[in-house]
Amino acid sequence: MFFNSYIVAELLGRFLAITERNEKKEFSEEDEILKDLFNLPFSEAIDFFLSKKPELYDQLDITTDNALDDYFWIKKSTDLEVTKKIQDKLLKTLEEGKTYSDFKKELDLESLGLGEDGHYWKGAFDMNMAFAQSRGQYEEQLEGIQYGFEYGLFDAILDGRETKTCHNLDGKVMLLTDWIEQGMYPPLHYRCRSRIIAITEEDVQEMGLTVEKKIEHAHVQKNFGKFSTRQKDLKKFYSEKEDEVEKNKKEIDFKFMELANKNNIEKSKEKSIIKIGKKLSKNLTEEEQKALVDLLDNAPENMKKLWNKYSDKFNLYDRNSEKNSYNPLTKRIKINGKFLMGSSAKKPFERLVHEIGHHIDNLIGSEGKLLSTLNFISMEYFSDKYESNLRDMLVKEYWIYYNGIRNKLNTEIESKIFEEIGKEFSNYSGYQKSIISDLFSGITKNELNFGSWHKADYWENENTLPAEAFAHFTGALITNNEGVELIKRFFPKSLEIYNEIINNVVKGGK
Repeated sequence: MFFNSYIVAELLGRFLAITERNEKKEFSEEDEILKDLFNLPFSEAIDFFLSKKPELYDQLDITTDNALDDYFWIKKSTDLEVTKKIQDKLLKTLEEGKTYSDFKKELDLESLGLGEDGHYWKGAFDMNMAFAQSRGQYEEQLEGIQYGFEYGLFDAILDGRETKTCHNLDGKVMLLTDWIEQGMYPPLHYRCRSRIIAITEEDVQEMGLTVEKKIEHAHVQKNFGKFSTRQKDLKKFYSEKEDEVEKNKKEIDFKFMELANKNNIEKSKEKSIIKIGKKLSKNLTEEEQKALVDLLDNAPENMKKLWNKYSDKFNLYDRNSEKNSYNPLTKRIKINGKFLMGSSAKKPFERLVHEIGHHIDNLIGSEGKLLSTLNFISMEYFSDKYESNLRDMLVKEYWIYYNGIRNKLNTEIESKIFEEIGKEFSNYSGYQKSIISDLFSGITKNELNFGSWHKADYWENENTLPAEAFAHFTGALITNNEGVELIKRFFPKSLEIYNEIINNVVKGGK
């Protein structure tokens, strides 16, 4: 087993934990955890690797854990020269950023008396890397406690392949130290993809989470969730899991990449290529993907460029949710798939692209920020051309329209003005008026709407209005031309401020 690589993986875990703590962008690439972990050409790992001395496994005995900092060994090797040769090849692989497959080709394990490669070497390698990376992340997360990141949020990948244990733990919160003390710090089982997100007390309160001291219902597989070298258990474990390894191997080979490429349906129009993105496409049928591509092909050019810039990050992880939502902490989208292809008030994909609009808003606002969770460009952008931010312009344009109706009727009675506005909107279709209805609701704290609205308390935070407008504009420009026409009628300058933001982003600015 490649225990020096174990250290490298631990270093990588520490590196990722620092990045995640600083940026608060945990698990934007969940499916990458079991990809080859040899591709680690950062100088710290290489320097650490060079500091190791080759040694035989049976000389280390019970000092194994402490010896990881000073020695490199392979359990199957009883020849020091063979051990040194493997270490040299491993170092070369690391320095050149090559893969486990490259390592196999360059080093004939069977000729060195180490047996056939098979599932033992690859499987044990993957699992040890996962364990080591997890330990590194945990150790670095402990360092983050002094900065307020004292809680751990369990984050499972809910795609139907998760175990019952991880499914039940998803969203649970405990002190970081409790996760490890109770033996439930991932990985919790074979090929576990779950992780712990380090969060603050403010995050706990903001998300309405409950901190638990002990989780009784979790059934963690023996020998998982605890940090140790585990080399004594691996061979037995893999022999028992041989059939499962063979089945799951398909999920980590090149077929996975081929599937991702297949789902990234590309269609050309005027030399533009629409990319769906693998995280989005995995929860859309091929027919749905084609329909979405057709919509994007007919969208304004700046919207095509905006979509392609961020499409690989769009993460639709649940299409069977009761409500549509975007979570800025996990960077995940939920939708009610029953209405994916439209309703009386929304065009096909409009609800999905609306939530993607929130994600784009968050991604743009987070660029260059250390703490990215609640940064949205719609809340902070100021237009020099109009000397206004998006929120103030929305409110200003509403009052221009309202006062126009008031002057027309020559009355100050709000109910009569609202009645007249209602008459005008009765002439519009649901597709047209749903967006304006919600924005009017936000501006008037839900005193004025035409059937599409959020509750009054939803609008208490003044930043909610520009965020909803950004998402509405994004959804309409890609999916709802009728809605765009009405946006231009009531909020023309607000739409221009939105386009300022988008044009700056696609041109390389912000």
